[in-house]
Amino acid sequence: MKRYTDLSGTLENGLWGYDVLPGLQNIIPPVSIKTLATVEKDEFFASQITFSTISGTYLEAGAHILEKGKTLDQYSVSDFIKPVSIIRLPNQEPKTLITADLLEAKAPLYKGDAVIIDTGWCSRWNQEGYVLECPTLHRSAVEWVLNYDISIFG
Repeated sequence: MKRYTDLSGTLENGLWGYDVLPGLQNIIPPVSIKTLATVEKDEFFASQITFSTISGTYLEAGAHILEKGKTLDQYSVSDFIKPVSIIRLPNQEPKTLITADLLEAKAPLYKGDAVIIDTGWCSRWNQEGYVLECPTLHRSAVEWVLNYDISIFG
């Protein structure tokens, strides 16, 4: 039996975003949701939602950092539905630097895998420090993952 896992988080006013990083405050808008019309008052409902493509749960494609990289609209939905290896780490402390040794001890990877590293950080979803204090990957960890020619990395 196939299982599907939804990794998305709730979109809400004040949702964490990269607008908290120095220099991005005037580039990346904060997440904002406001009601424009209601059924009671206007006989229909409408909202205005403002956010960047790097707010909340999001996908990055090559164009995020490569001038000639692919954009998300150049992929189909089926490109993102595939088997995945989940590397479940013990809950990581703020600003932990995750090394290749830690990843290697938890799970083998295979060429072409989709890979998700679960750091336990999801328990801090939309709390203060979510972006600025999150665990990060040491260069050795990134190189270890890239050696497997993975298809999706999260």
